[in-house]
Amino acid sequence: MNRAPAVLRFAAILALIQGIAHGALHVRYVPKHGPLEEALVASMKTESFVFAGFSRTYWGFYFGYGLMVVVTCLVQAAVLWFLARLARSRPREVTPLIGMYGVAYALHAVLAWHYFFAKPVVFDILITAALGIAAYFSWFDKSGDARARD
Repeated sequence: MNRAPAVLRFAAILALIQGIAHGALHVRYVPKHGPLEEALVASMKTESFVFAGFSRTYWGFYFGYGLMVVVTCLVQAAVLWFLARLARSRPREVTPLIGMYGVAYALHAVLAWHYFFAKPVVFDILITAALGIAAYFSWFDKSGDARARD
């Protein structure tokens, strides 16, 4: 019995929750750590500069990058969901993709720990663990592998 698809679906759901949570928190952000933070955010929003021929603010970069992270999380959730479907019929062939996503989430956890805070790290660690388990199950399962039936 191939358990990789169920584990991949679990990882996809975690990635979806992570993406939705990031988006909800990001768009509702309001400075609340005192006047220094309020002044910093106000400056980020008002001070503009020309970058690559366009007038931009640091807030624009910050906010835009945060939205790109949301999109990336949602795409990753969708890819993991589709990998679960592929893992049913071709478990050995999807193992490298699962492994690459596992390494990426592990590196993301390290970066999030270093530059941000614990909440995203918890999701990254859970997703990394799920992907490691899914990779193990998909690599050692031959029931759905077309070559195993030949």
